[in-house]
Amino acid sequence: MIENNKKNTEFTLLPGRKDDPLAKEVSEYLKKELAPVDFIRFRGKGSLGGETKQLIEQNLRGKFVYIIWSILNTNDELFQIFQLISTVKRTGKASHAVMVMPDYPYGRQDKSHARRECISARLVGDLFEAAGLDHIITMTLHSEQIEGFFRSVDHLKDVPLMADYFSDRYPGICEKIGLDPDQNNFVVMAPDEGGVRHAEEFGRNVSVWNGQMAFAMQQRDRGALHKKEILAVVGDVKDKIVAIPDDILASGSTLFNAAEAAKHSGAAHVIGFCAHALGFDKLAEDNSVSKTFGEALAESSLDELIVTDSRPDFVEETLADDNTKSNVSIISIVPYLAEAIRRDLQGYTIKEMIRGTNIKDLYFEKHRAGT
Repeated sequence: MIENNKKNTEFTLLPGRKDDPLAKEVSEYLKKELAPVDFIRFRGKGSLGGETKQLIEQNLRGKFVYIIWSILNTNDELFQIFQLISTVKRTGKASHAVMVMPDYPYGRQDKSHARRECISARLVGDLFEAAGLDHIITMTLHSEQIEGFFRSVDHLKDVPLMADYFSDRYPGICEKIGLDPDQNNFVVMAPDEGGVRHAEEFGRNVSVWNGQMAFAMQQRDRGALHKKEILAVVGDVKDKIVAIPDDILASGSTLFNAAEAAKHSGAAHVIGFCAHALGFDKLAEDNSVSKTFGEALAESSLDELIVTDSRPDFVEETLADDNTKSNVSIISIVPYLAEAIRRDLQGYTIKEMIRGTNIKDLYFEKHRAGT
């Protein structure tokens, strides 16, 4: 690992929101305390109701400042983030403001599907720049074109970490379900046509992959946000361990549909992989909860779901719910983000981080399904 004394030593870590678990864990990993920030929300109605401001209780002048933000409530927190960036640069006189946010807000709104529709991912990038942000460190964007929505971005990928974790566990999974790990029993499957490139990248990073791929042809119901229909499975998954990597999991419909299609096509074991897990409950027409995410996951054809801790709220809910706790494994990206901060601070190339670092030093298992 890179030491902390090669280039810049004057840096500050700030949380992106009050009591941000991810910011706290990264700061502990770096052995650098978070600067105290007073997050203030004004009470009242009308124009002042709900207004916010932040007071940073540490000298920032001339420093590199890293704002570590894991999203809980996107819209509610975004304006606070813009305020925080402006405070860092305009009144704090920091030399460099960097946003470390594994889950990019509005990342799924990266293009227009119809006329008169906002490309919100670009708008967020514009607002970050207007606030004074110098650089973004993020992970597994919904589409790589988002990199062009901001002038300076480091785009980390979850794939090398997930693939390494799966490679280590592959022999044990084979033994559990009665397959020979030395045979060609592994297929990587894209959950839809748009995920083929991501799935192929995942496969290339798995030690046992021999090029076997499949994908599920899904058609979205334009009248429903989280409803898709499987049309066909392309590729041979019969009697195979099938890995389905995806970037974002909201209601889970994409992964659940793909897993069901794989099982119907004869798959022996299906594992879903997701960088950013939100876990929305299923709503009835009257907006009441008809099925919790944990219940939907337990009823799905997924034998296991493997996610990162980019969304600490999902981690907390997972460990508190027997349904999700028994079906979800979690790997922590805290070392990954910490190493990215070190490299940015010291002038090293973040894109070379995977090649220049033992991958196992960049993550750890936080929870294994069933334990």
